[in-house]
Amino acid sequence: MNLSKIEKHYDESIKKYGPTSKGVGWNDKEGQILRFQKLLNVIPPPNNKNVLA
Repeated sequence: MNLSKIEKHYDESIKKYGPTSKGVGWNDKEGQILRFQKLLNVIPPPNNKNVLA
């Protein structure tokens, strides 16, 4: 699989919008937060309760 087109898209988008939600193709910060919340719903919790360990 050739990823050069995808890499170019993200490179240009980040140059234009910076390291923001829009820079990675998400509409806004609220959408980004929603995506992270949804991901956390499907990721099993770690065995160790100390997440920073």
